[in-house]
Amino acid sequence: MTAQPPHYFHFSQESQFCDTMAGPAAELWQHRLEGMFQGVDQLNVGWVSLTGFNHDKAIIVVNGRIESYWKYQELFYDLVQQGYDVFALDHRGRGYRTE
Repeated sequence: MTAQPPHYFHFSQESQFCDTMAGPAAELWQHRLEGMFQGVDQLNVGWVSLTGFNHDKAIIVVNGRIESYWKYQELFYDLVQQGYDVFALDHRGRGYRTE
């Protein structure tokens, strides 16, 4: 019998992806705060936060240049499950909030 390391973390699993995204991750996403501000040259910068869970840690996620923070909902779910408040923003003039 091989000893297994203690299980400290719970991450979403690929085999349960659809159920996780349709269930608890979707529920979490409904509690997000999001907005936009104008950066240099009046280009919009979209942001989102998932906070208020009495966490004592925070993490900032800055996605790829042409992606939106919307793409990272599964990652945000996992980070919140690990005890983090999550803050994310798009690059200026890119992502979800470019209008």
